Amino acid sequence: MVLVAIFIWWETLRARDPLVPLRLFSRRIVSACGGGTFIVGMVLFPLATFLTLFITYVTLAGNGNAANTIRDVLYFLVIPLVFGAALGGNLLTRVAYRPVVVVGLLISTIGLLWLTTVDATTPTWKFAFGFFPIGGVVAPLIPLGFGVGMTFPVFLLAVQNQVPEAEVGAASGLVQFLQSLGGSIGLTLLSSFQQSRFIALSPAPPSGGCAPPPSAACLGYGQAVLNASSTSFIEVFQVMLVLMVIGLILSFFISGRLPKGTKPTGGAP
Repeated sequence: MVLVAIFIWWETLRARDPLVPLRLFSRRIVSACGGGTFIVGMVLFPLATFLTLFITYVTLAGNGNAANTIRDVLYFLVIPLVFGAALGGNLLTRVAYRPVVVVGLLISTIGLLWLTTVDATTPTWKFAFGFFPIGGVVAPLIPLGFGVGMTFPVFLLAVQNQVPEAEVGAASGLVQFLQSLGGSIGLTLLSSFQQSRFIALSPAPPSGGCAPPPSAACLGYGQAVLNASSTSFIEVFQVMLVLMVIGLILSFFISGRLPKGTKPTGGAP
C-alpha cells in the first residue's frame, strides 16, 4: 500500500510523461470501463486456476486423469466466451454500450451464482440426451463465459471512441493494463483467502497419525479435509460473485454508443 501511494504521488505530481496517466480517470467513461474491466480480470483469470484446483482435489479427489478432465472442463468456459465476444461486438453496431455490458455481466453473475451451489458431491458434468450440459461443474461455466465474453469489446471500444484523439492510445493501454492487473491482484488475494479458509476449516489430524490400513477415525478425517477444501473453494466463488455484482453496478455508468459506420474490432485479449 505504501508503494501504491508513492506510485500515485509520483505519477500525479512528478512524472512529466507518466507511465499511467491518472488524469484519465477524471473522465467517467475511463473510470467506469477501467473499473469494469479490472473486476472482470479479478474474476475471469483466477477462475481457471480455482477450477483446476477444485476439479483436482474435490471433484476427482485424486482419482482419474485430472489433466484431461480439466482441459475438457475449461472448454465449457472458453468456447462460450469466444461466442459471447463475437455477439457483443456485433451488437455494438446496433445498440449502445451500456445494454451490452449490463446484459453480459448479468448473465455472468447468474453463472457465478449457479457455480456457488457446487460442492464435493457435484459431478464434473451432467448431460441430457448424451450431449446437452444441464448440471455438474461445467453447466454454470457456459453462461459465465458467454456473459463475460460479451463485455470484452465494450470496454475498449467505448474508451477509444469517447476520449479525445490525442489520448486514445494512453486510454486504450490503461484499460487493457487494468484487466491484466485485476487478474494478478485477484489471483493473489483470492488464493490467500482460500488458503486461510481451508486452514481454519480443516480439523486436527487423529493422534498417532494415519498409517495404513486406515482406521475409521482416519477415514472421517479424510472426509472432513475434503469438505473443508470444498467449502473454501465455494467461498472463493462467493467472493467472485460479490465482485461481479460490483462490476455490474459500475457498468451502469457507461454511456454512449459507436459512431455510425464504425466497425467494432475489440475482442477477447
